[in-house]
Amino acid sequence: MFRSNNAPTRGTILGQPRQLSPSFLRLKWVFVFLVALGLLTTQRFVSSSVQIESNQCTLAGQNVISEVGTRYPLIESCQLQPPELKERIRKDFHSWPVIKNVTKDGYPISLKSLPYCSMILKIVDNELYIVEEKRGFPMRAKSIKVQLHDMLKRYKVPDVQFCVNIGDRMANDEIDPNSPCFVLCKYPQDDRAVVIPDITFGAWPDVLPMEYLRERELLYSVAENKTWETRKNQIYFRGTATSMRNLLYDIAQKHPQYFDIEVHVPKDNSKIVPLEEICNYNYLVHFEGVSYSSRIKYLMMCNSLVIWGHHSPFRQEKYIEFWYDLLVPYENYIPLDPVEESEVLKLIQWIEEHPHDVKRIAKNAYDLTINTLSRENIECYWQTLLKEYATRIDYKPTVDNTIEDYYTNIVYDEYQMKTPKKG
Repeated sequence: MFRSNNAPTRGTILGQPRQLSPSFLRLKWVFVFLVALGLLTTQRFVSSSVQIESNQCTLAGQNVISEVGTRYPLIESCQLQPPELKERIRKDFHSWPVIKNVTKDGYPISLKSLPYCSMILKIVDNELYIVEEKRGFPMRAKSIKVQLHDMLKRYKVPDVQFCVNIGDRMANDEIDPNSPCFVLCKYPQDDRAVVIPDITFGAWPDVLPMEYLRERELLYSVAENKTWETRKNQIYFRGTATSMRNLLYDIAQKHPQYFDIEVHVPKDNSKIVPLEEICNYNYLVHFEGVSYSSRIKYLMMCNSLVIWGHHSPFRQEKYIEFWYDLLVPYENYIPLDPVEESEVLKLIQWIEEHPHDVKRIAKNAYDLTINTLSRENIECYWQTLLKEYATRIDYKPTVDNTIEDYYTNIVYDEYQMKTPKKG
């Protein structure tokens, strides 16, 4: 209702002005200041919380901002893109109808009983725990833990305990026959190893200056501003010297008009170039390194033609990552097999005679990375793999409070893993 002109107003008694003392006025302004400060602090907290929520909650490809103080429901199941990725999981667990809990003196599995293991992790009630961890490759270990920690913010995962090897590759016969090991890569016939998203899908500051998602968006942005005509029409490679890479380097010296290739000794950081530089070339070469090389996904994100040198006289096997089964020769890349001068010259001739096929293959590879290697799909792969793993274990993992120092809850802050002090 509207106030009547004759009605009493604030600061009056029955319509007559009320005299306020100076001390009361001072107290009044102090009170107003404190209230304003409290509202400002609350607003900053709310804004910060909403920003965090918007960065962490993703469902069906859409960002979801939940109200402050509301726990967003975990995603119970997801759909891998493409569904054929499930076949990789099925193959990896084919040899493991039952997974036993390897024990040592009555305690859960340990690095002493599993010497090939880099770390043992456990998920209980959707919380990630470090059971045990070896020293060495700390940034690699951190990357895997960061991937899992972020995934568990969004996806529901059964209680599991598992072994992870963060080396480039391990021999299949080193793995305990009762319990598989999660690995970054493997040979196709390694039936005791289960392939997981490798370290570059998290943050690996030893090699890449930015974490995966930022590097991915940068490459897409650079690729969108490049055309086939504005890029350099040469075959490009940069990397450490290995057998196959040296073979191609020697060939390039004989035919410099076709190549821009340099190799360098390991750990020579002066030769490292920004990753986005690769998008300046139409033809990009992928070779395995000492073991596997994870760079092929970045090459494909440039929308350039990827040439994959498979075999050499020194090694007849090919490493695989979890998504390599989706890659088809002459659909997503051009194979170079073997790496010999005659084969390289034939490949160059084929490229020159099939410009439309070259662009089609490059676009196929580019499109594959957009959905298959998205953040949502990588986390979905983790969830699908761990759920399948959980159906095969013959024990239920628990957090044993009687051995408090044995389990350490992970706290993640930016790219730093910290363990809370006990007190």
